[in-house]
Order: sequence, then structure tokens, then C-alpha cells
Amino acid sequence: MTATVVEAFEAFAQNGGGQGPDWLPPLRRSALERFTALGFPTTRDEEWRFTPVQPIAGAEFRPAPKAAVEQAALQAFSFGHAEWPRLVFVNGRYAPELSQAAALPAGVTVGSLAEALERDPSLERQLGRHVKLDQTPFTALNTAFLRDGAFVHVPANVDLGHPVHLMFVTAPGAQGAAQHPRNLVLVERGARAAIVESYVTLAEGERYFTNVVSEV
Repeated sequence: MTATVVEAFEAFAQNGGGQGPDWLPPLRRSALERFTALGFPTTRDEEWRFTPVQPIAGAEFRPAPKAAVEQAALQAFSFGHAEWPRLVFVNGRYAPELSQAAALPAGVTVGSLAEALERDPSLERQLGRHVKLDQTPFTALNTAFLRDGAFVHVPANVDLGHPVHLMFVTAPGAQGAAQHPRNLVLVERGARAAIVESYVTLAEGERYFTNVVSEV
């Protein structure tokens, strides 16, 4: 599958996947090089002895396409708390029209990672610091295709109060698609936060690949 990953990466880089601050494309390419050097783990690797990944490694996946879903389709996956901030991502892309705003303490940021990276250059010092490219090949693969995900920042000594609900939705038509959400959660000294992550599908019976990394 490594050759098809490289092909998918080049297409991703040329079709808008290379967007972001100047330092991000080189990070993606470095991650791809690390993935191609490592390859997928096998049952000969101690940590993966009982977790065969051949169904993933032996398949071809393309980047998940943009998709739209109706708010009503998500009701079954909601916890029904209007006071909770909720971020919804469809096929790995932030969907503000499906997300739920809520009152937040001063200084707290809850939103799209792609938007945060464009807005705050200092995040270069955080992204990739808390998980390493050689931690697993899946981390390197996620970083190579990093596009969007959740960004949560809670300043020092602030209690977020209500949980933040992150909902990742796979839309119908995802057969053979891959998505690589990246979440970055920064909780400073003395602060408190709770994050709930939901991974749900509207693509019943379809075969797809969700490879998420949450950096906390």
C-alpha cells in the first residue's frame, strides 16, 4: 500500500491539501517520508502481535471527499446538552453549520484546528510536540495528511465547566475513503477540561478508514 499512499499524498498536496502556514507542508512531507520508512506494523512487531492491520495495509484508500449531512441525521449521536460546546466534523472537515456554540470562559478557544493554525503561528511549537512521528506509523500517516480537526485551548487556572463534545461523522459514499483528523488540546497549568470524542457513521455497510490522532 505504501506506493498508493505516496500517490494519494501527491494528489492531496496538489489539490488543496498543501494549504496552511509555511511550516506545515514540510512537516507533512517529513511525516510521509517517515511513514514510507516505517511501513505498516505487522504481527512480528511486539506491540502489534495481537492486532493485525493487514485489512488496512492491504487495501487502497483515497482521501475522503467533502460531504454534507443534515442536522437531523445527528440527533441519535447527540447527548442533548445545549450548554455543551460541540464541534462536528464530516469526513474530517469542520462543519460549523452542524456545530453548537456555547458560552465559554474568558480566554478559552474551541474550534477548527485548520483555522487555529492560520490564525496563530505559535502553534508550530505545539503541533507534533506531544506525539512523535516515529511513535507509530499511523501517527506519521495522520501527520502526512493533516488537514483539520479540533483545537481546544484552556488558559491557566480556568475551569472549562462543561465538556466539549467532538463529533466525527463519516458521511454516506465513504467506500474506500480515508480521513485523518488531528486534534490538539492544550490545557495549561491549573486548568480543567473534559473532552468527549464520538466517531459515528452514516455510511452503513461501507468500508473506510478513520485514522485519528489526539494530541493532549
